[in-house]
Amino acid sequence: MEPKSKLANWRFFLLWILAGTLGWVVAGIIMVGYTLFSNSVVGSSLDRIGGIFGAEILSWTVGSAITGILQWLVFRQRIRKSALWILATFLGWTLGGALGALIIGFPRIYFVGELLSWTVGGLVVGIAQWLFLQRKIRKASWWVPVSVIGWIIGGFLGRLSYLALNWELHQAPGIAIDTFFRGTAWIVGESAGNVVKGAVIGIITGIALVWPARKVSIK
Repeated sequence: MEPKSKLANWRFFLLWILAGTLGWVVAGIIMVGYTLFSNSVVGSSLDRIGGIFGAEILSWTVGSAITGILQWLVFRQRIRKSALWILATFLGWTLGGALGALIIGFPRIYFVGELLSWTVGGLVVGIAQWLFLQRKIRKASWWVPVSVIGWIIGGFLGRLSYLALNWELHQAPGIAIDTFFRGTAWIVGESAGNVVKGAVIGIITGIALVWPARKVSIK
C-alpha cells in the first residue's frame, strides 16, 4: 500500500472515531439533563419512569442525527452519494435505542438487561446501516456482526468507566452529596462513559471499514 493511501486510511480511521464519540457524548448529556429536569418537575414514580424513557428517546434521536451527519462527512471522502447514511443511522439508533430502553428493565439482574440492550441496539443499528452499505460496498454482510460486537464491548467498557468514575467522585473527601453534586457527578460519569463507549465502537467499526478497503471493491 502506498504511503498516501496509508495516510488516508489513518485519517479516515481517526475522524471516524471522533465522529462517533462526539455523537455518544451529546446523546449522554441530553439524556442526563432531560432526566434531571423531568425528575425535578414531576411527582409520581410512574411519571419519573416515563421521563427517563422520554429522555432515552430524545437522546437517541438527537445523538443519532449528530452521529449520522458527522460520520457522513467522513464517509463522503470515500463513497459518493452517501447522504442516506444519515437516515440509516438516525432510524437505527432511534429504533435500537427505544427497544433497548424497553428491554433493559426486564431481567432481574440489571447488567443482563444492559447486555441485552447493547446487543439489540448494535443489531438494529447494524441492519439499518447495512441496508445502505450493501448498495455501496460488495460483501458488506460483515457489518452487522461487527456492529453488535462493537456495541457490546463498547457498552461494557463504557459502563465500567461510568461506574468507576462515579464511585471515585462519591468517595472524594469533603464533598457534600447533595442534589446538585449528584447531577454533576452523573453528567461527568455519563460523559466519560460515553467517550469510552463511542471510541471503542468507532475503533471496532472503523477497523472493519478500513481493513477491507484493500480487498473489497466499492460499487
